[in-house]
Amino acid sequence: MSQQEVNREGYEQKDIDEMNQYIPFVDTKIFWKEDYGWTSRYWESLRKMGWTLVKSKNDPETVIALDEAGHECLSASPDRIALLKLLTNYFLGGG
Repeated sequence: MSQQEVNREGYEQKDIDEMNQYIPFVDTKIFWKEDYGWTSRYWESLRKMGWTLVKSKNDPETVIALDEAGHECLSASPDRIALLKLLTNYFLGGG
């Protein structure tokens, strides 16, 4: 295993591959983007519109998605992967 693999926010590619088996849409499948981290095509489209991810000030293990106006829209724990998986539900209309 390479050092780069170890530093991918605590996940190995095989873990993500296993998660992706249960994500039904290509746009919400999780992948590694150099100089950013774990993401999905859906999240990348939201980022282009101005959405951002921040750590909660009250709970550093909670990740918050802010829309282009800076409003809190989604939050998940313990990390970005949890938020990306939550986005799958919103993509499916189950949010």
